[in-house]
Amino acid sequence: MQIQTEYGDAVVLLNCPLLDSTERLEFLTEVHESYDGTELRQNLRDHARQILEFNYVNFRKNMGDMFHLIYANLRKLWLIPLYQLRQNIGSIDSNQVEVEYVDELHNYVLINNQVIQVESIENNMLTFSEHVTAENASIVPLRLCIIDGDVAIDTAGFYAHQNITFRVIAEDCPEISPSATEKYKGDDLYFDPLLLDSDTLSAVLTQHQVVVDGEIGGFEQFTQWQKPRYQKPFRSLLKNQADFIKYRRFLFERMGRLNPFWMPLYEQHLHILNIGVNWLEVSDSQVIEADRKHIALKINNIWQAYEITNKSKVGANTCLNLSMNLGVQISDIQSICYLGLYRLASDQVEFGFLGAGMVEVNVPILELSA
Repeated sequence: MQIQTEYGDAVVLLNCPLLDSTERLEFLTEVHESYDGTELRQNLRDHARQILEFNYVNFRKNMGDMFHLIYANLRKLWLIPLYQLRQNIGSIDSNQVEVEYVDELHNYVLINNQVIQVESIENNMLTFSEHVTAENASIVPLRLCIIDGDVAIDTAGFYAHQNITFRVIAEDCPEISPSATEKYKGDDLYFDPLLLDSDTLSAVLTQHQVVVDGEIGGFEQFTQWQKPRYQKPFRSLLKNQADFIKYRRFLFERMGRLNPFWMPLYEQHLHILNIGVNWLEVSDSQVIEADRKHIALKINNIWQAYEITNKSKVGANTCLNLSMNLGVQISDIQSICYLGLYRLASDQVEFGFLGAGMVEVNVPILELSA
């Protein structure tokens, strides 16, 4: 099926299996680092690039149909549905419909395998260029794409496997409005858990290092960073569409490596011995030397951010004065850890679709000086 778009004729490809496929969002950030660890970050791309990759396995007649379709349209425009963002809209007999999420519905949508052009979006109401009649309908965003590179085909006589990568044209890339996220010190605050890849979390302490070695004598080292930087993987398993939409908004609010956010370190570096109205006694005098001014406390299953206003020694331990009163008993505190200011350590984020509506995403995050 082909339709006419404002950018030319486009081939509509309805068969886009999610299982074993990926979607990649690519931002572009320029980062300038100072000696003291502070950064100047600049956004170089207004909208994220979107890359879709699908694995196809076709048998007998479908194998030939797919081959001829690709052969005839390899360098043409394609309209690709994003089934991962499908929404049920019930029955429709109108040129308008109200939906729950409008962030990525624009230009063209698919309603029960019918391509519909979107004329306008106001609040959560979509207005179409034509009257639509359908029962038990669902609406799916469509993206105008080109095939990125060549298409490799593995054949075995009666079946064929193709891996196809589609690049969404810049004019049709997604836009997402920012949400009202909780703030701390002017930046977004999240308490999303860090998932382990196995039994551990593989974090890295890194610091710039140059070793000067003349090979015939001793050697010296120097660094341009005043202190190390802490990097770790931020792995998430999104179990439903609500989680998926929420995470996508989180990504677009970050704009790649541009916008920082607060999140607990989650490691148990602090151990509480005593508690007062607005202070904590923790069991290590080395905490005095730690260049950290923010902590997170989990009380009654709710995380709360606090600023450390002063540190003082109490024998072999340390007293931390906090910016707000606690108003709890020591037994009420379920967890305590440092609160870090992070940014994404990559401008590329890839979603892996696992089936049954589950999505996995893993992106490195880097702690900033705060």
